[in-house]
Amino acid sequence: MIAEVGKGVATIALVLMGFGPHAWAQSTSDSNAAAVNDALSILEEHDAKREASPEYQRRRAFLHPTPRETLGKADYQRFLRSGGGGGLNGIDVRKALTLPPDRLPYFEGSHEIIYHPFVDRQVVAFDEGVYAIPGEAAYIGNFTYFPQRDIGSGELVRSVSIRGSYVIVGKKLNWDGQLENGIFIAENVISGWNLDPLKATPAFLEGFEQRHAQAVARQKRRLAEANSGGGSGFGAMLSLGLGAALIGGSNLSHLDKMDLAETFLTDITSGGNGMAVFDDAMSRMGVSAGGTGVFSGNQVFETPGLNQAMDGMLNAITQQ
Repeated sequence: MIAEVGKGVATIALVLMGFGPHAWAQSTSDSNAAAVNDALSILEEHDAKREASPEYQRRRAFLHPTPRETLGKADYQRFLRSGGGGGLNGIDVRKALTLPPDRLPYFEGSHEIIYHPFVDRQVVAFDEGVYAIPGEAAYIGNFTYFPQRDIGSGELVRSVSIRGSYVIVGKKLNWDGQLENGIFIAENVISGWNLDPLKATPAFLEGFEQRHAQAVARQKRRLAEANSGGGSGFGAMLSLGLGAALIGGSNLSHLDKMDLAETFLTDITSGGNGMAVFDDAMSRMGVSAGGTGVFSGNQVFETPGLNQAMDGMLNAITQQ
């Protein structure tokens, strides 16, 4: 897809000018046909040089190829019947328009069960792991799923299209090795299809909370109940905003969560937007000696390319 963008745009432009394949065949005596052929030759030469460059080859190889999917319908059904017992880990390959099978995005990690009120049933969603887009980037961290109403209506639409949004608290590893902390949001994700995460600004996060009010409120209650035994006031702090709730769902220690929640409370009450707290939260998701979390340095992935990328990411974290 990367290699074809320049040539594709130029070809479309030429067709719009009246120099499509049929036009060329019918006007071989026209001097414009020779000019078009020359232009295409220049484009092909440029593409060949670009594709031979080390940078292009490095990008093409990043998290490529898409691994074999290890989770199927039977695995999800078994997980749902068990109520989440035993956990569910593996590779989930997502569908995407225009991409060949070896470049499809994929998720590897753990899953959880979420109640989807708009289809009135339990669904399986990403929990913690890596969402990889070959040739582009990897999103690493905790995934929170927010069910949303389908754009269509009627029983047929609801039975076919299960729709929701993912909020990722963690890090983005670009193909060039650049590492970025943040909260990333992918909205309008149809079950089985690709995610398109965007980094959340304060305004974007506020708008997301408004668009998903019911799901956000349910997530806050769930996290507040889960953490209610860890100290007075922590649940109340989590209910202040989506940012604090997301921190509560991250793979940080309880003491870190308490500290960050208190800092978030101070920032919000003094007129801040809490984003500095998010950066602090992400910086604390560093390499630890113990544990099995995605940032622990102890997790082994089935995808060889993913292990290599994660090793590079962990090395970058230790040097920060």
